[in-house]
Amino acid sequence: MLTQVGVLAAKPRELPDGNGLHLLIETNGSKLWRFRYQFHRKEKMLSLGAFPDVTIAQARRKRDDARSVLAGGVDPAPHRLQPQTPSV
Repeated sequence: MLTQVGVLAAKPRELPDGNGLHLLIETNGSKLWRFRYQFHRKEKMLSLGAFPDVTIAQARRKRDDARSVLAGGVDPAPHRLQPQTPSV
């Protein structure tokens, strides 16, 4: 699992955190959270935001939310784009 210190010191590459969560570090210094998953036997990727705007804990929460949607048989990428109805 990644740590704040490890992320800040990492060189450009892709760092796995676990359960499909990865941090892509570009040569220009940008750090992007990605969730890799399979849906209907196809490899897919969901962008979760940029570090440090999205912290490690937030990225893990977003990954867990996407995994919950995926467990229900729904692709989390288009599901994320649907407007959320407020619960009463």
